[in-house]
Amino acid sequence: MKNIRSLLELLITFVLFGCTSLQDKELSSQKEVIHSFFIAEDNIYAIGQLNSYHFAGSKYSETGDLIRILRSPYVKNISSVKIHSIAKDVEKNKVKATLTLYFNDKELTQKQSNELYGQNYYNMQEHNIFFRMEDGEIVDIKNKNEILKKAKLIKPLETKYLEYRQEKRFSAEATEDNITVAGRASAAMIIFVPLAIISLPFYAIQSLSGK
Repeated sequence: MKNIRSLLELLITFVLFGCTSLQDKELSSQKEVIHSFFIAEDNIYAIGQLNSYHFAGSKYSETGDLIRILRSPYVKNISSVKIHSIAKDVEKNKVKATLTLYFNDKELTQKQSNELYGQNYYNMQEHNIFFRMEDGEIVDIKNKNEILKKAKLIKPLETKYLEYRQEKRFSAEATEDNITVAGRASAAMIIFVPLAIISLPFYAIQSLSGK
């Protein structure tokens, strides 16, 4: 009997933990306006009204794929860009962002179209490519005002800035206020980005926030 009870307890534990999944619980949402979006070496930076953001472009990441496209001849075929959201995990102090590049296929030859859409991108549809940038961070760009004078978008990109935390379905809920305060209390890393290494992939695109 004791063995049966132990087995049942083990099975219940297995089922509970086996069914546990992480879910993003939104804590807050605000409008964000991106005034500058640029590449410096193998990094993407965005200067917003609320925060400044940094995403490192490792070789096998979607951020790296995005940088490669923005450095390719196909950047001139981008008709518009939409940043869907920028979200911060308040427990890990990490930021993720999602965006879509829309292309003007009328200016592409069939060979160019095949080459562009024939790449192994994670989320690709006809006329557009969706990217998810992860493991980013909020930073304090020391020379932000200088950059905005020379590298400001012609048309700002409007999006939303979210703060969230991950929950396990069967775990005890942590106090929301404690986690949020802990996340926001972390100071942003101060960085300096030399103007000489900045490239502006979206600078000349007029309809950035279209779609």
